[in-house]
Amino acid sequence: MSRLGIHAAKIETIREQRGLTPAGFRTDGTDPEAATKEAMLQELYHRANARLPSGLFD
Repeated sequence: MSRLGIHAAKIETIREQRGLTPAGFRTDGTDPEAATKEAMLQELYHRANARLPSGLFD
């Protein structure tokens, strides 16, 4: 039995309908959350840089 258990067939059918791979990834190479991820990454860098000592890169 797969890790999806008794719901495996239903989940795999839904993934096929949505154009996803068996692992749940998009097959067209797009990422609808790319902008959100990029904004989160920029905020992470901003917060990390704010904690660095002043004059470190002068």
